[in-house]
Order: sequence, then structure tokens, then C-alpha cells
Amino acid sequence: KRKNDRFLGIGFLVLGLVATIVNMTTFTENSLAGQMALLYKDFGINDCVRPEGLATLSLTAIIVLPAIYALTLYLTLIRWKAGKRAMWIPIIGAVVTLITIFGFTLTAILLHGELLQALSSGALPTATPTST
Repeated sequence: KRKNDRFLGIGFLVLGLVATIVNMTTFTENSLAGQMALLYKDFGINDCVRPEGLATLSLTAIIVLPAIYALTLYLTLIRWKAGKRAMWIPIIGAVVTLITIFGFTLTAILLHGELLQALSSGALPTATPTST
């Protein structure tokens, strides 16, 4: 039973490490600005201006995401050292991370007033033309 717990726990921790690194690159300031510019384009809004708070949001995300992973890793190792099951801790860490990412993404959208206005008015993104 303990071997399965460690095997799955280590697998989840490795997966969590990769996901943390990927999400950190997604939340760099330039990446966030690019993602918001694409949303502006999709909704037909001109002139995407980088808001003042985007750098702070990016820095916060880049600090918080690895902190969640570090806490998850620490709690997992403490439980294993005590001889207890810990496979569930990385799962909880993943859920907390997903909620945090949703919050950061929502905040990035809220920083862009024109985009928020388009979303609240019920506008739909325009279809991207395809070449035939």
C-alpha cells in the first residue's frame, strides 16, 4: 500500500512540477499581454493597451504558483516521513492551483476595461477566417 502511495504521489508531484513551470511561463507579463491582445482581436476591439497592474499581477502569479507547489511538496514529504499516506496532497495542491489560476486569469481580464465591457454586453468572438 505504501509503495503505491509513493509511486502515485511522486508521479503527481512530477506532473505538478511540469504544470507549475508551464503556468509560470503563461503568466509572464509579455505572455499575458499577448493573450489579452488576442482576446481583443477576437472580440473586434481595437488598440489593446497594456494596463498598469499587469506587471504586478504577473509577478504575483510567478511567485504564488511555485509557492503552492513548494507547500504541496513539503506537506507530502512530511506525511511520508511520518509513515502516513500522502498521495492525496498533490491532488489538493492541483485543485488549489487551478482555482488560483482561474483567479489570476479573471483578474487579467478585469484589468482590461474594454474587454470586460465586450464580455458583459454579450458579444461573441468573431470566427477566425480559414483558407480553403
